[in-house]
Order: sequence, then structure tokens, then C-alpha cells
Amino acid sequence: PNPALFDALEALLDSLEAPGGPEVWACAYVAWKVGLLAELGFALALDRCAATGAREDLRWVSPRSGRAVSGTSPPGGNSPALLVPAGPQRCLSGA
Repeated sequence: PNPALFDALEALLDSLEAPGGPEVWACAYVAWKVGLLAELGFALALDRCAATGAREDLRWVSPRSGRAVSGTSPPGGNSPALLVPAGPQRCLSGA
């Protein structure tokens, strides 16, 4: 049993009924998923760009490093990146 994961899942499910519609649920889902990855040992660093150190315009997550990448320095080469919802810091401010 993992009480932290249980509580996080309960909060995610409660967000389905929260006022604010899909945006509230989407932010709750992002926070839950980042928390789940951290509990499993795959914490993400989404506070600044891995390439430039910028804190603005963070759009990508590098699958190699688990760190954010800004829109001004998209990941190159053959490494696919996963799109991060706009404003991840807003969604993760309480996570």
C-alpha cells in the first residue's frame, strides 16, 4: 500500500466534480502524473529549460533527461519529445 498515491488518486477523482471544468481536471491530472512518476523514481524537473536555463516558454519534456525544454530550443536529433501542457508551473504550483 502507498498512502500518498492513494490520496493523490482520490484528489484526482475528486477534481472530476470540481467547478472549473476540464482545465481543473487537466491540471489535477498533470500534477497526479508527475507525482506518480516521482513516487516510482522517475521525477521530472519542469522548473527550467535543460538547454538554456530559461524559466519561460517551457513546452517540451526531454525523454532522455526528464527535464523541461523551452520553445526556443526544441529537442533535436532523433530524440522525440513529449509535449507539456501550456503553463505546467501553474498546474504544478501545489504539487
